[in-house]
Amino acid sequence: MKKVNPKQEDIFLMLGQGQDWQIIQLSREGISKGLLFQLGSRINFTEKELATVLDLSERTLQRYTDDTKLSKVASEKTIELANLYRHGEDVFESIDKFNIWMKTPHAMFQKQRPIDILDTHRGFQMIHDELGRIEHGVYI
Repeated sequence: MKKVNPKQEDIFLMLGQGQDWQIIQLSREGISKGLLFQLGSRINFTEKELATVLDLSERTLQRYTDDTKLSKVASEKTIELANLYRHGEDVFESIDKFNIWMKTPHAMFQKQRPIDILDTHRGFQMIHDELGRIEHGVYI
């Protein structure tokens, strides 16, 4: 994956902090591959991990130019990913610590790694819910 050097706060601000209608509009317009890769760089995701979350083949993602707009569904998942990692960074106080947690199997996810359930909307919701419990000191 091509390395970019985004300003740390910019990618989360651009993708994860808007009113619902702004997020809907951004999804409809499509997020560029370049912006997706900025997010990937920020959250330490490989191209393969990004492709898996977006339900695209790695080769399809490689064929896109940096200006290519992702589909509405892939754009929406990119925004969900940015929101999740912003939340995770808030809870764990670091992307690196959150990534360690995301890549470690947990009983609450049937001994799967949280990163492995990011292929569904419900997976995102389950991770957000668990982050909320961690934030408030409630463990199951």
